[in-house]
Amino acid sequence: MVRAWESLQGHTIRGAKRNADLIGIWLALLVAQHQVPVNHPLSRGDLLPWMVLTLSVVAFVRARSFGHGPHPMLTPRVDRFNALLQRAAASVAPWALLYVYDAAYSLDPKPLGFAVAVAVAVVVLVAVGGSHGQTAWNPRRGVPIGWILGACGALMGAVGFVGYLSGRFPDALIISAVARGLAIGLSFLTIGLMAARAQNHRQRLTAGRKDGKPYKQQVFPAFLGTFGPFLTLTAVFLVVRGLTFSQAFVLSLLIVVWAGVVWPKPLPIMVSCVLHEVVPTGGRDPRPKGGQANAFDMPPEGALRFHPLKTKRTLVMHPWLVPVRSSRIAELDDPVRPLWDTPPPLQADHVLGDAAFEPDPATRQDQWDVITVRLKGRSDVGTMKGGDGNTRRMVILRAFPAPGTSSRSRTATYRWENRVPEESVQVLDPTTETATLRDGDILVISSEGVARAFQLEIGAPIYRLLDANAFRPPQLEDYVEV
Repeated sequence: MVRAWESLQGHTIRGAKRNADLIGIWLALLVAQHQVPVNHPLSRGDLLPWMVLTLSVVAFVRARSFGHGPHPMLTPRVDRFNALLQRAAASVAPWALLYVYDAAYSLDPKPLGFAVAVAVAVVVLVAVGGSHGQTAWNPRRGVPIGWILGACGALMGAVGFVGYLSGRFPDALIISAVARGLAIGLSFLTIGLMAARAQNHRQRLTAGRKDGKPYKQQVFPAFLGTFGPFLTLTAVFLVVRGLTFSQAFVLSLLIVVWAGVVWPKPLPIMVSCVLHEVVPTGGRDPRPKGGQANAFDMPPEGALRFHPLKTKRTLVMHPWLVPVRSSRIAELDDPVRPLWDTPPPLQADHVLGDAAFEPDPATRQDQWDVITVRLKGRSDVGTMKGGDGNTRRMVILRAFPAPGTSSRSRTATYRWENRVPEESVQVLDPTTETATLRDGDILVISSEGVARAFQLEIGAPIYRLLDANAFRPPQLEDYVEV
């Protein structure tokens, strides 16, 4: 029972952290809903404009292609401004389908003109911001105009058809529910297709698969992104009859949840970390008065002290790539054939042992907050043979333990020691098998009578194996302003 509760708690907390942007969008829409006037077009009785608005906002934040991206061995171009233009195009596209629906519903050509204007704006945004995500290899030149026009015609024709049926049979609940649900489902499909590139498909089609079979595009993500919201919204409209604009937050929540399912955040395969060498803050204590030593019940001050708020870093840094271990390795399971031979991945071994971000023990999900180090067998007592000294003592200091761990106190050695959480001090001796490292932890290593301390900084995640293999330690010019 306790393990099930911990698993549920871990799933909830991790899901809330990974989808904090979607939760914030839903809360903002929940507040904004009460500011919309009754006669505003967004508060229409069928709730379709409000659902399209919700989809536009989440598409600007999370929109991504349904299929595979470019060939994993090619580096895509990164342009922040053009990326914003592409996101804007994805968020505007559902409004074109909405205007087509309205034109077919009311048989009025005026909304159709708005649909054409929105479609032109989408084409301009896609053309101007097309350089983001572009790669160097294009096996076959040309733009598939026929496929693009055919897809646009099919989508608009389907939305117009259900809009026409809904307008001709306004009292038929099942037709209205299916029409509104299908309009949102096809909007999801439109956004996913807009984020795709014909160049990426051509690259994978030309390269083929590792097993020699021809490459086939994934269909299930597009199927799920279309029929998942469609069936869910249709069921809600059929079961909960008489939904008004005051309950529009329920439909917004469904769209936000499906956006998190259809467009999840990518999982990293490695995380770039840095070990900063730090110096202690002690060593300037006042001498006892009268030249007498302190009593035995007084704790010694010493010079090797670290203050969590006054950590002094030197200019010495040690880059460290730590892999994220998972049961799902999408980058390594990519079936496409490599374009050239690649070097083996960097060794994850550290001076302490094998280090990695292992799955959360409670939820078994990927995490990149805690590094688990599986220690090698090391002697706690150093030997001085031939002038070589082994590591004598290693300690991990953690100033701010994770919530829920401060209740377990560490066993004190001396009476004057304060009661601190068990995770605040980790002594690495021959009996220690595993140790954990968090952001901000200080690793103290004493060797040959000289103690050195390093503070861990967990940096940005790495999502491609090729980027990890091309890792370059920072050079002096990286820190010099020209």
